[in-house]
Amino acid sequence: ICFIIDICDGFGGGGDGGHGRVGHCVAVSPLRSVADGEERMKGWLVLHKGTAEFVNDLPEPQLDGESMVVQVEAAAANFADRLLIDGKHQIRPARPFTAGLEVAGTVVDSSSERHPVGSRVMGLVEPGVGSWAERCRCSPRNVIRIPDGVDAVTALAIHLNAETVWLGLHHRARIAAGDVVLV
Repeated sequence: ICFIIDICDGFGGGGDGGHGRVGHCVAVSPLRSVADGEERMKGWLVLHKGTAEFVNDLPEPQLDGESMVVQVEAAAANFADRLLIDGKHQIRPARPFTAGLEVAGTVVDSSSERHPVGSRVMGLVEPGVGSWAERCRCSPRNVIRIPDGVDAVTALAIHLNAETVWLGLHHRARIAAGDVVLV
């Protein structure tokens, strides 16, 4: 798993004055265990407001309605994740929950015809069943296919930046037809 760090204070410092860095990755090797007959995985669990702890015994995500389980290849860590962990995001999953809102990886279980098993996808996860673990759950409408030839880290970096630009232009700048944007 590769985490793409693009966040401020509290997630890895880096001597950048708290402004965040894109592309800093932390590798996490897979580890499976079985507890009470149920497969477990490792990842970051939010037990208390303001902290995420690395644990080796998270339950595997299960399909819920039309959904998919994604084997995480890259997971973003950004400001929205910090807000979610701190309990300051508009979405507040009940604790404990698995952190991480963005993912790139391969579908390993699916109830969706749109993204069958084996599909490579990137996008948003269901809050609380997050991407800071070996596997996460996503809604088919919140992910898109990763183009052939694009690795997971690049796909996720593009997704993160494209979404930020879109939100900035449409929600903050409120661009309209005929407006000129200098890039």
